[in-house]
Amino acid sequence: MALAEWQHFLSEESLLLDMTGTRAGVVSAVAVSDENVERDLSRALRLIRHSVPGSDRLCQTSTSSMAILCSPLASLHALERRARAHAVQLEIAGLVLAIGYAHRRADEDLFDTWARADAEADRVRFRMQNPGGGLHIR
Repeated sequence: MALAEWQHFLSEESLLLDMTGTRAGVVSAVAVSDENVERDLSRALRLIRHSVPGSDRLCQTSTSSMAILCSPLASLHALERRARAHAVQLEIAGLVLAIGYAHRRADEDLFDTWARADAEADRVRFRMQNPGGGLHIR
């Protein structure tokens, strides 16, 4: 699925989720290293594609990131378990990606949920790249 299709899909899916009351969330993953990023992301997409439930949707959202729409969900805890399972799966395969996730809030557009998940993945990436805490102000 291309990025434009992903954005359109999220808007349409938001309306469907509102009508059905189904819970959903987004898991976002971003490559930590700039080395071999395209190859690693391609491997990660293939690996994850074979492990997600049929109702989930997967998209490469940039040259260094991907996102998974997880729906339906029983709870926020279920989303957290899925995100952790993906992180472990990628780590076992030797792929280092920062994982973030966000549970869709009531009446929230999935585009906003994806933005929150992506922001969390970026924070995790920063912490992974700066284990000492990054910038220190004295």
